[in-house]
Amino acid sequence: MDDVARLAGVSRKTVSRLVNGSASVGPATRARILAAMKELGFDHRLFPLPGHAADPAMATLALFHDGSDPALAAIVETAILEVLGDDDPVMAPWLLREQPLAGLKAFLERRRPQGAIFLPPLSAREDLARACADAGAGCARLGHPGLACDDRTAMAQLVHWLSAEGHRRIGLVSNSDNSLSGRLREQGFLEAIADRRLTGPLLVVAGDGSCESGRAAAHLLFDVSPRPSAIIAATDEMAAGVLQAAVQAGLAVPQDLSVAGFEDMPIAARTAPALTSMRIPWDEIAREAVSRLTGNDTDRHTFAADLVVRESVRGVDAEHALTLVRPLV
Repeated sequence: MDDVARLAGVSRKTVSRLVNGSASVGPATRARILAAMKELGFDHRLFPLPGHAADPAMATLALFHDGSDPALAAIVETAILEVLGDDDPVMAPWLLREQPLAGLKAFLERRRPQGAIFLPPLSAREDLARACADAGAGCARLGHPGLACDDRTAMAQLVHWLSAEGHRRIGLVSNSDNSLSGRLREQGFLEAIADRRLTGPLLVVAGDGSCESGRAAAHLLFDVSPRPSAIIAATDEMAAGVLQAAVQAGLAVPQDLSVAGFEDMPIAARTAPALTSMRIPWDEIAREAVSRLTGNDTDRHTFAADLVVRESVRGVDAEHALTLVRPLV
């Protein structure tokens, strides 16, 4: 418990209150503690909502993720708790890494939740959705049509904006996790490049969503001549890797290279320079998912991505564009 408290930046007493279902632990603090517990290996434990006893069998909503994006899991979990409040059933965060289908079926058989909420990339799996239907449980798939932004249009908007800022050589670090959102973002990029008639060799390198893959992909893009004046990464984690690669290559951001991310996760505001990013309203999407599963909202809402402009992008003038054809030293 001391390790959890230290990692979450809270007192040991606060951790104890959460584990025992105290109503005094706020949603943001609870999310930090849960993230710390997961990082330290407590991924398969269930924790009660405020005001409830710590009884895993009470769980009627379950949040499933694969551990690949703890920041997203924390955002979604906090939003879910805001909707449920103190008088609603327990929400159980649950990790599905190896053999997700078998793990889900075992959970559904033991706990029989009212509904399951899946985060990407699990939300792209049809077999998990079918397992929920077979068990009579509701299913909400975040990032899947109906509970997602229009990733294709959002990426196209980002490309159009960069083009309007004078960028003619725009590279993409795509996400190869085979998720629907990843495919749509790449499609939106390619369509916008064609629409803006941006010429030259296609500048797309696949990453896997991680910072390390973004760094490696950026170095490959730097080797192209003329190199891109701007690079978009399909996730903010990969965009952070592009920033690291720029430092290694002796490129100043945004003077020599503009960098933009996607989703506007917390890391986007913490990098140096801070990342321009397309914000995906995961908190709104999560609240909508809970409302649908609990029957409190039968309407269908649309979700819009918003461009958040920070210090990592600047416009390109004609004189600067000419320097891009010079080989890197």
